[in-house]
Amino acid sequence: MTIKIFSSSFCNNNNEIRKAVLKLKGHGKPIVVYGPQACGKTRNTKAIAEHVKRPVVIDDYSYGHPLPAGCVAFTNEEPPWNCKHDNFKVVNFSDIEPLLNT
Repeated sequence: MTIKIFSSSFCNNNNEIRKAVLKLKGHGKPIVVYGPQACGKTRNTKAIAEHVKRPVVIDDYSYGHPLPAGCVAFTNEEPPWNCKHDNFKVVNFSDIEPLLNT
């Protein structure tokens, strides 16, 4: 699977991300993977993206920015208590990490 990685600064230019999603045939509800700094999210970017079948990655994501379908975003922030999760799925890195070695 080809993986395209964007920094969070591209969240302001969502057209570039959407173009990449279309080009790489990404689909499905966006997924936000959160965990503390240096826990391995970025080091395992490719494995996570392949596991969740999302070819577009947004690193250093901040809640509140729009996410297109077909992407996975990484953040150090825990989901805010008032954050609606209707438009994306939220996964703790510690829950997905054991699945990467299978």
